[in-house]
Amino acid sequence: MSHPVEVLCELAGMLGHADLVAAIDSTMSPSFALAGMTAERIRTHAETKGGFRHKRRLLSALADARPGVRSPGETFMRLILREAGFPEPEVAVEVWDPLARKRRYIDAGFREGNVGLEDDGDVHRVTRGAWRADEARRDGLATAGWVLRRMTGGDLPRPDAFLLRVRQAFLERGLDAPAPGDWRGRRLLVGAMDHEFSRRW
Repeated sequence: MSHPVEVLCELAGMLGHADLVAAIDSTMSPSFALAGMTAERIRTHAETKGGFRHKRRLLSALADARPGVRSPGETFMRLILREAGFPEPEVAVEVWDPLARKRRYIDAGFREGNVGLEDDGDVHRVTRGAWRADEARRDGLATAGWVLRRMTGGDLPRPDAFLLRVRQAFLERGLDAPAPGDWRGRRLLVGAMDHEFSRRW
């Protein structure tokens, strides 16, 4: 069985940029089976690997990868925001929930203004218990002063509505936000997410 870094080298010749970033993010996720995967370890392997045709593609994706990401949707959300001209959000933001009296983690967010971003997958609606726990979590984060904006799979091929929601949250919290005219329309998808992936959702 190939080492995960070797698999990433192979995937560099098969995947588009966003999918490759998501693959790298997954290897640096806290839930990844092999501990100790870091950007530096991946970079060192790629730079010293002889005869590696797709080194530039892997290093480009590695520059956009971040540790702590827990799902591909979080990766695409971050890339879409950046392509639209928003500042890059912090990943896995730790927040104290005063209602539950415990730490919560937001997928991504901006501590300035307390704007949180969530990749809202269908898993949140599988059971009544999961839905109730999710609502309690959101109530706790709201009590802590955070406003949440969610992205679903339906937002991926047409992210404008999601970006408008984030922009409104920024403006409500007194933060600067790029105007819709600066989002470059459908060009948001170029380099932000792969068209083939959007058709799979």
